[in-house]
Amino acid sequence: LGPLAFEKSSGPVFLGMQDSKKSEVSDAKAEQIDQEVTEFLLNAHQEAKRILNENLSVLHAMAKALLEYETIDSDEVELLMKGGTVEEIGERRKSNQAKLDEEQKAAAEKEKTEERKKILNDDESDGGRDPMGNPGPVTV
Repeated sequence: LGPLAFEKSSGPVFLGMQDSKKSEVSDAKAEQIDQEVTEFLLNAHQEAKRILNENLSVLHAMAKALLEYETIDSDEVELLMKGGTVEEIGERRKSNQAKLDEEQKAAAEKEKTEERKKILNDDESDGGRDPMGNPGPVTV
């Protein structure tokens, strides 16, 4: 059909006052457009079915992974596309969780250490005074 516009809209397009689109084509041209669109959609449908059938094992693996984990990320999809298994996804997730746990533990330890340093520095910087500003222990 080529790069042509087959309908034009006119009138205001705000507040629900737009006019319906005005047909600028004959009935024969409209039928030709319908045939082209139908052929395009049927071809796309056939191509989608072909791709799914060629990758049926991957499709089933993804379904199994989704049933087990509810979500899978792009790396896990790629793993399955390359022939990986749902079990490998589980191992990958355990490994990632262990790394995350270790990072969180290290961050918590670092935070505790820095807080201890701060407390020690505060004690040294105030000349040994208590929080109220009194000098050290009083002896009688």
